[in-house]
Amino acid sequence: MSQLLNVQFIAGPDGRPAFAVLPISEYYGLLEGTNSGFSKHTYQEPPELPAGYGAEFEMPAPPPRPPREPMPESVQKRINAGENPILVWREQRGLTQVALAGFIGFQEDDIEAFETGAITPSVEICQMLAMALDVDFEDVIPL
Repeated sequence: MSQLLNVQFIAGPDGRPAFAVLPISEYYGLLEGTNSGFSKHTYQEPPELPAGYGAEFEMPAPPPRPPREPMPESVQKRINAGENPILVWREQRGLTQVALAGFIGFQEDDIEAFETGAITPSVEICQMLAMALDVDFEDVIPL
């Protein structure tokens, strides 16, 4: 009677199973039991991993991000007066609508629509705009 494998399938772009992940011991067991040319002599057990790898590995903390410069007073005044923060920051950075659109992979018309309020950008788009303008996410959210 065959034994069930402890396997996980990963779907490909078409949604059908494209990859199979299984424990290394089961993989080696499959190799030993096949007639596909593999034998104990054609592969070796992997060496023991040194400390710091696998389950005991912890990602080091990223270096602290330097604080951003405070918002210029001219920018703060314009935003407080009701101007669109995307427009204000774009002009502060000396960018055209075409340049900003190119940074985030959009069209100039999209930037114009965000700045006039015709379209409210999604959270994801606000994140992209903030990165392109080198400001905090909260600084580009239209009010």
